[in-house]
Amino acid sequence: MSNIGSTIDLHAQRAAIDALEAQRAAYRRFARRAEAQQGGLAGGDVDQVAAFTEGAAHTVRALDDGARHVRSLVDHASGGASPDALREIERLMNSMMTEARNAETSIRNLTTQLEAWRDAYGRQLTELGITPGGADTPDPTARRSAYHAHAAAPSILDRKG
Repeated sequence: MSNIGSTIDLHAQRAAIDALEAQRAAYRRFARRAEAQQGGLAGGDVDQVAAFTEGAAHTVRALDDGARHVRSLVDHASGGASPDALREIERLMNSMMTEARNAETSIRNLTTQLEAWRDAYGRQLTELGITPGGADTPDPTARRSAYHAHAAAPSILDRKG
C-alpha cells in the first residue's frame, strides 16, 4: 500500500514541478513581449502596441489562472513530499516568483511609457484646439485626421518616459 502512496506522491510532485516550470516560462514570455513593446512605442507603431494591449488582458488572466492551478498542485504535492522534493519545489517557486516580478516590472515600465505617450498626444491635440476624447469638434473626421497627422511618438518618451 505504501508503494501506491509513493507513486501518487511522485506523480503529484512531478505535476507540481512541471506546472511551476511552465508558469515560470509563461511569465518570462510575457515579460519579453512587454519589453518588446517599448520599441513599438519609441517608433510610434500604434498598431503594434494596440495589438499587444488587447491581448495583454487575456494573458494576465491566463497567468492568474495558471498561478492558481500551480498553487493547488504545489499544496497537494507538498503534503507527502520528501525534504529533497520540498527543496526542489521551493527552488522552482522562487524562480517562478522572480519571473513574475520581472513580468510585473516590464508591464509597469510599459504602462509608464503608454501614459507618457498618451499625455504627449493629448498635449498635441490640445495645441490643435481639440479636446482629447471630447466631442467639441463637429466633424469627427477632422479630429481623426488631425490626430493621425501627428501620430509620430515624441522621441523624449524613451529617454524620460
